[in-house]
Amino acid sequence: MTRQRRRNIIKARRTGMGLALVAAISFVAGMTDAIGLMMSGDFVSFMTGNTTRAAISLEAGQYDHALKLFVAIITFVAGNAAGIIVAHSSQRRIFTVLCSVAILLALAALMQTSALRPFDFYLIVFAMGMINAAVEHIE
Repeated sequence: MTRQRRRNIIKARRTGMGLALVAAISFVAGMTDAIGLMMSGDFVSFMTGNTTRAAISLEAGQYDHALKLFVAIITFVAGNAAGIIVAHSSQRRIFTVLCSVAILLALAALMQTSALRPFDFYLIVFAMGMINAAVEHIE
């Protein structure tokens, strides 16, 4: 087998694995978004929807809800930035980011019964922002 053929085979396998990993991450993000929507009535990964809902809340005079959504958008962007920082500071970029996301989601699940309940929504939003950084590094 020639060197070029071996490289093509490796590239095809990596592309297939990358697509499978992105599909799995997208599935997890979608399910987490559904849980967040059921839990709080707001999205945890669909920031375009949150922007629209924040504008509607502002127009309707529901300033508390609009503020919650704007903070969620800022938290998502901060999570994406943190995910990129974590990815670039590690040799195993995707693994490290996904482990960080798992820890954050576990903490949010533990907050369900504590006095920190209002912050679990933002912790999940932060984690969803970090997932975007993992997807950026997959071929």
